[in-house]
Amino acid sequence: MIGIIDYGAGNLKSLVNAIRILEKPFRVLIEPELREISLLILPGVGAFGSAMRNLIKFSWIEKIESWIKKGNPLLGICLGMQLLFERSEEEGFHEGLKLLRGSIKKLPEKDLPIPHMGWNVVNLKGKSFLEHFQFPQYFYFAHSYYAVPEEEKIIIGETHYGINFPSIIGEENLLGFQFHPEKSGEIGLKLLNFSLEGLKRSC
Repeated sequence: MIGIIDYGAGNLKSLVNAIRILEKPFRVLIEPELREISLLILPGVGAFGSAMRNLIKFSWIEKIESWIKKGNPLLGICLGMQLLFERSEEEGFHEGLKLLRGSIKKLPEKDLPIPHMGWNVVNLKGKSFLEHFQFPQYFYFAHSYYAVPEEEKIIIGETHYGINFPSIIGEENLLGFQFHPEKSGEIGLKLLNFSLEGLKRSC
C-alpha cells in the first residue's frame, strides 16, 4: 500500500485523485504509522522552513530516516523532493532531511518570471529504470527554488529555465520530481505509475 504523507504542506487532492485513477491502494498519513505501507510519497508545495517544522511537529523526521535506512522506497514531489537535501536558502537557512547531499537555491531571474510555472520539457540525463520511459516529455512545474546536488550522478532528468536544473533526481530507493506528475495530464499519470512500479522493483 502507498502511504501519502500529509504534513500540512499543500492540497493533496490532485495527488490523491491521480493515485485513485491508477487504481492503487493508498492511505493518507498524518501520523507516522507505517503498518502495511510499502512505498512512501512525500509531496508538498510552499516554503521549505515551514515544511520542515511541520515534519518535526508530526514526528516524521526519524520515521523517514529509518524508512530509508531499511531500503524502503520513497518518492518526493516538488517541495517533497527538495526536502530530501541537506539545506535550503529559502527564507533564510534551513536544514533538510539530509538524505541526499546538496542544497536548494533560488532560480536566477534572468528576465524570466519567478516562480517557474507551467509546462516545460524534461530531458533524461542519468541512468536509472526511467531509461525505459519515453523522454523528452513536457510536465507541469510550479517552483522558485531548485536542487544543487553535490553528486552529479544522482541527476536523472534536467530542465532548462534560464539555467539547466535537475528536474528528476534518484539514488537507490529515493526518487524525486521537481515537477508535478499528478498535474501533468495523461503523460504525468503514465510516469507516476511507471515510477511507483519501478521503485518497488528496485527495492
